[in-house]
Amino acid sequence: MTMSVRSALAKLHNRDVRQRRRAIRHLFEMNDPEALSGFIKLLEDNDPWFREKAKEAVIRWAGSKDLDLFQMLAESEEKEQRLLAARVANRANRSGMEILSHLSEDEEGIVRLAAWESKMSFEPSLINIALDSQDKAVRKAAAHRMASRDEVPLELLKKVLNDESESVRSSGISLLYTQPEHLDSGHLDEDLLRFVDQSDYSTKSRVAGLFVKRALVSKEISEIVIEFTREQHPEFITHFSRQLRDSDWSLIEGMEASLTTIASDNLCVRVIRGDRSLAATRVRNSILENEEKNIDLRARIIEDLIGRPVVESTLSIISKLQHSDDELLSNAAINLMEEIS
Repeated sequence: MTMSVRSALAKLHNRDVRQRRRAIRHLFEMNDPEALSGFIKLLEDNDPWFREKAKEAVIRWAGSKDLDLFQMLAESEEKEQRLLAARVANRANRSGMEILSHLSEDEEGIVRLAAWESKMSFEPSLINIALDSQDKAVRKAAAHRMASRDEVPLELLKKVLNDESESVRSSGISLLYTQPEHLDSGHLDEDLLRFVDQSDYSTKSRVAGLFVKRALVSKEISEIVIEFTREQHPEFITHFSRQLRDSDWSLIEGMEASLTTIASDNLCVRVIRGDRSLAATRVRNSILENEEKNIDLRARIIEDLIGRPVVESTLSIISKLQHSDDELLSNAAINLMEEIS
């Protein structure tokens, strides 16, 4: 027999825990917002499973008419209940904003952050105020929220990029990938240059990615990008090489020469791998012919050509390398020539 909402609510406080669990499952299956009233007391239940189900019910069914519930949760001594209020109080519109204003100054950081997130989702203009918060987590959340804007004011971008917190500044870098017009203007070059020597490799690699495009029009930036090719850090190389491959790297002044001389072996291999352009061919041939270059690098370049078209000029060089005194290099050349024949 199918259980009604009323009969399921009546079983929520049954002594038999199995009956209570069954009632909750039925109420969620029926998905009737009127069932919310029966879950309020369960927010204080001794069993954590029932408390979690009560919170789930609030998240699922609470609406603008439940302002009293939001107020009760916001005034609770329990952090989890205040956190719950912070996540749902904006459903009560302007009245809920009063509750969120109080919670945004809560002693618990997780509650403050949730309250600010709710406030900004209801009133995007509060992003500007959040960027001045003493709480770096709130400032970081505001920076993330800015990504949803069609246009981000230049002064706000500068504020994020010059924040005292590394994590907030890093969010600003991510934001710039969605705001190419500000990057193209050159107005942020000075702000971005501060990251070159001070950031962790993850942030630095993303700055380098932004600089790739700017290097086509700025000599100062192109010189920095050339210096970036020396980096050995794997995480940096992974991101930077991807950005170079997605652009016409050959148009960056000095890049071709850099790849054949000062660039790290791993970066060089990644940039030219599968690239059939004339610039990539010149880099590939120059390295293969240079006996002073690392044997492993030359062998890797040959191995990367297996299964790919090989231009005649490169094929001629590799044919000669079959007779190299170095076994690793000669074997790589022999394997490729046998694969082609």
